[in-house]
Amino acid sequence: MYDQNQLNEINLEKDIFQKVHIYKGRTFDNPIIEYNNILEYFRLSARKYPDSPFIIEVVDGNEKKIVSYGTAYFIINKLAYYIKEHYDINLNSRVAILPSNSCESFYMILAILLCGAVAVIINPNEPLERIRAQINAVECSKIFIDLTYSHHIDNMILIQEVLEALDGISGNVEVISSINNEQAAIVMYTTGTTSASKPILQMHYNIAVNCYALITHHNLTNNTRLMCTLPIFYANGLEFTLFATMMAGASVVLCNRFDPLSFFKVLQKYEVHIASLVPSMLNTLTEIKNFSELKSLNYFVTAAAPLSKITSNLVWKKFNKKIIQGYGLTETTNFSTLLPNNLSEHDYSTLMLEPEIPSVGSEILGNEVVILDSIGNIVDEGIEGEICMRGHNIMAGYINNSEANKECFKGGWFHSGDLGKFIRLDNHHNKKFLCITGRIKNIIKINGQALSLDEMDRIIFTIPGVKDCVTCSIYDEYAGEAPVCLIVKDNNSLEEETIFNYLSKTFSKERLPRKILFTDFIPRTKNGKLNRSMIANQFFS
Repeated sequence: MYDQNQLNEINLEKDIFQKVHIYKGRTFDNPIIEYNNILEYFRLSARKYPDSPFIIEVVDGNEKKIVSYGTAYFIINKLAYYIKEHYDINLNSRVAILPSNSCESFYMILAILLCGAVAVIINPNEPLERIRAQINAVECSKIFIDLTYSHHIDNMILIQEVLEALDGISGNVEVISSINNEQAAIVMYTTGTTSASKPILQMHYNIAVNCYALITHHNLTNNTRLMCTLPIFYANGLEFTLFATMMAGASVVLCNRFDPLSFFKVLQKYEVHIASLVPSMLNTLTEIKNFSELKSLNYFVTAAAPLSKITSNLVWKKFNKKIIQGYGLTETTNFSTLLPNNLSEHDYSTLMLEPEIPSVGSEILGNEVVILDSIGNIVDEGIEGEICMRGHNIMAGYINNSEANKECFKGGWFHSGDLGKFIRLDNHHNKKFLCITGRIKNIIKINGQALSLDEMDRIIFTIPGVKDCVTCSIYDEYAGEAPVCLIVKDNNSLEEETIFNYLSKTFSKERLPRKILFTDFIPRTKNGKLNRSMIANQFFS
């Protein structure tokens, strides 16, 4: 089990660690999969499918290169050998990387892990001072950066220059590191939409078990092809579309960015079976008039941000394709729940097309998901409460943040901060389906009365002529807090009065928005999330 030195760093008591990492009675040191790390599965994929395509790299809609499993394994081992020798990267070294969606960046991430080091994944689109603060907060010994970015950070090393130096290494090399279940693998930062960004420590086994669950859920095989358009500095892009693909021996079309104009061409050319997108990307695709038939596509996968009933219906009507919606956090190593991919059209309609809140599915292998009330009791189905998880996919903890760890692991469950409830379908007696109803921190008090910003968003989305919206909170001298709304119109005739009339049917007069602004777009992070406080400051200051 995690030793006390490791627990000290994340300020966590051993018994709490044990409780939050139990899965159906099995402790964290009793694995449910054959190997405890993705590197061993990569080694197996490379030996079993050496000539099969692993990564098809696409830049701005055009093919750059195709890399086989054998070639990728050869390059990554040489790279690991080189950085161990030349940059003194060894067991538990913390190495920062600012990656782009490129083969070179992915090679470096795997090479760092192969050395037994910890890859600290930094979002390169953050302000430079924030990037420096994140690197310093976890005491990184080296900093690798993709040449795509023009940042200047002291002592940074260009990934491409390191790869060019590999030509001097002759013959095959293979780097083998001994990895235990609890060994640290990756640090990712929270997106910081509600508070200061926190460093999340994922262990090797966390990642392996979640990837294995995704392989099982999506039936990934050597013949499956996925499409990665999401940034690999987020868990979904890196751990689902790259790591899980790699473990399964499948192939991935790695796009440098989401390009709606070339999306369908690329999807059709490479006969993609699964495309992972966030809801805002799906919205964009439904607006494109001319698109190729999606013959090869089995379904879209989406997560990271709420999916509206409008979007799920548009996708179904326009493309006749299902959206397999999932839910999870970086703290739970990506996915905790997923919609089954074999639902009948009737059941899919019941869960995704008819309700105001489309379901995010059922818990997947490796974790248990429950709804708890405010005092920590599990509530009955249909009752709203906080979504909480425990299992083998739960992070080690936040680094150097004892208060956050104490709060999020209380009672032996990881507390997501999200609100939800379970429902059942009559013909699926063994499954509970999760619906996310809001976020605890998105509930504000107006003269003591509670208001859910998420609920107001959902009501506004039902108004004809609304294309996008977000409700934020601002300080109010008399009421304490007050809601304000930013709306993108799909109909020029839509007016404030119409919106107020709709909202007044659901909300009391004092809870109606203090102000409504119309805009051409609503800013989101690259993984589709909203930063309500930033939007409030930007538009309503």
